[in-house]
Amino acid sequence: MARGAARERARAAEVADLPAAVGRALETMPDAEALPGVWASQRTDPGLLLSGVVTPEIPWDEAMAALDVPALLLTGDRPGSARVGREGLATAARNPRITPVLIPGAGHQVRRSDPETFYRAVDPWLAEVLPVG
Repeated sequence: MARGAARERARAAEVADLPAAVGRALETMPDAEALPGVWASQRTDPGLLLSGVVTPEIPWDEAMAALDVPALLLTGDRPGSARVGREGLATAARNPRITPVLIPGAGHQVRRSDPETFYRAVDPWLAEVLPVG
């Protein structure tokens, strides 16, 4: 619950000072994503944040084992930021439909952390599973 309460306090602070929220967003993400990102954060359900429930209730290993479509799972290994990390990738790798990729130094937002490495992983995977022509 504490984590959810902290997220709700951060959201409330953004609502209270939108110009500052936009300024912070512009410092950390591409301009084209800053305004939509702040807009989306303003529409987050405070009750959901306060609940602290931000992940599915099914255990990770069961969710990964049940996946029956091709999936590319990218994660970083930045402590405190990466949501899946090395251990989660190892679990996912047990399912042959999942292609696990670790992007060293990346955090939760892998594409923003290291866009070049992100696209080097994503583009060939997409070409393989969704061939054109």
